[in-house]
Amino acid sequence: MTVSGLSGQKTTDLFSIPENERKLRDDFNKLYSDISDEVKDSLNTSITEMFKSSLSIPGSFFYTWPELNMIGKLKSDDMQVNVFTWHIVKKDNSCVYHGILQYHVPTGRKKNQTTVYLLTDKSASIKQPEKEELYPENWYGALYYSISTHTFRRKKWYTLLGYDFNNEFSNKKIVEIVQFNKNKPVFGETIITESGQVKRLIFEYSSNVVMTLRFDEKLQQIVFDHLAPVEPVFRGSYRFYAPDGSHDALRFSRGKFTLNRDVDARNP
Repeated sequence: MTVSGLSGQKTTDLFSIPENERKLRDDFNKLYSDISDEVKDSLNTSITEMFKSSLSIPGSFFYTWPELNMIGKLKSDDMQVNVFTWHIVKKDNSCVYHGILQYHVPTGRKKNQTTVYLLTDKSASIKQPEKEELYPENWYGALYYSISTHTFRRKKWYTLLGYDFNNEFSNKKIVEIVQFNKNKPVFGETIITESGQVKRLIFEYSSNVVMTLRFDEKLQQIVFDHLAPVEPVFRGSYRFYAPDGSHDALRFSRGKFTLNRDVDARNP
């Protein structure tokens, strides 16, 4: 694959990855500088082309990309999924998210298969994100910072925790569950809640506070702050929501995800 605007050479050699990484590092730094939206979009297109090309090189799955510490980099503990995410801040302070997912499937002693997927942020046009099953081409964009693996019988799920800057008044955190169907990622899994079923959890809260959302190793659950309006009059206006001191959790058991209220998340 020839990458326009960057090296002008094919990146098909494993030994070319460090050189590509240095170019990506420099371009990511430019992407986060004070440049116009048009220049950012053009630069991001070049970044995406080179990054995807590099991640398509056989053996690239196990490269750690140490120079790219300005983006999200996650590897699943079963060594089958890599997820890279980053964002562009526009002049109006809105954010657009970008991502690439690598799926690595061992197929024998000497062979393996790695597939690369671009993640295209369509969150602005998804009307009911809590209810919809999504795919790489209509991804609910976020910066992922945690991945955990769940298995039951022969099925496997990956739970991604993400952050969305949203706007100047509120932020969001997301619980996204991914499965692979014929090696293609499917975003969204049934989560059983008190009021019904959803495909993902999206928490919106005041940009003036911090919300905790993490995988608890001791409990083996996704634990998070319970959000509530700071005053009853603000119910439904999420820019005025904040943690109320209690905790909820997402529990996986025998192939099912269930939302549990009021868990004890204190350290022993």
